[in-house]
Amino acid sequence: MTARAAHPFDPREPFSRAAARAAGIGLKTLLSSRFRKIFYDCYVSSTVPLTTRIRAKAALGISPPGSFLSHSTAARIWGLVPNTPDVHVTVPRKAGRTSRQGVKAHAAVEGTAVTSFRNLPITTPEQTFSDLATSLDLVALIVLGDSLVKAGRTSVAALRGLCCTTTHRSSCEPLLLTPVLRNDPDPGTDPDPRNHPDPGRSPQPTTAAARVDLRETDRSQRR
Repeated sequence: MTARAAHPFDPREPFSRAAARAAGIGLKTLLSSRFRKIFYDCYVSSTVPLTTRIRAKAALGISPPGSFLSHSTAARIWGLVPNTPDVHVTVPRKAGRTSRQGVKAHAAVEGTAVTSFRNLPITTPEQTFSDLATSLDLVALIVLGDSLVKAGRTSVAALRGLCCTTTHRSSCEPLLLTPVLRNDPDPGTDPDPRNHPDPGRSPQPTTAAARVDLRETDRSQRR
């Protein structure tokens, strides 16, 4: 938690025992109902709800400099998936991984796209989609991609381009057969895949991926 040492002590933000001690808060008080533990040696005022954002800030505070939120926690911060027990952070490759219960650390890969969202370092929506492509099942990945597009975090073209790259083709290619990536759901575009045949492919694929209809597509086809 050294990164916060230069700032005035605020119990509404995650802090360590050392920071509490420097602020005149004894161990007995720290362990009382006035405060709650987020992770080992990481606390916050009990009046503060343990939101994803607070837990994310706490995890970053105990991680090496240059770390950022990633994977399911990044997706959660973007507001798209249910909460998960662990906070996922990615740390610089040469830095030691954080070993705390409740924090899942990943080693950074060169070229990872990172941005800032609500003052938190975090993987971009496209990078988050890519990182989760190998761990989510097809339906969950489709829902994630659909949600990212509908929330305005990314575009169909960006996700389609991601799936077409050599690096991600093996994990993302099935998505190219689904309504969300076969057709651009921008206003004025017909969402019916039968009206937009994909060259070189059957207009009505029989794979499981093609049979997964997203809510928006279902509504459009029933009109």
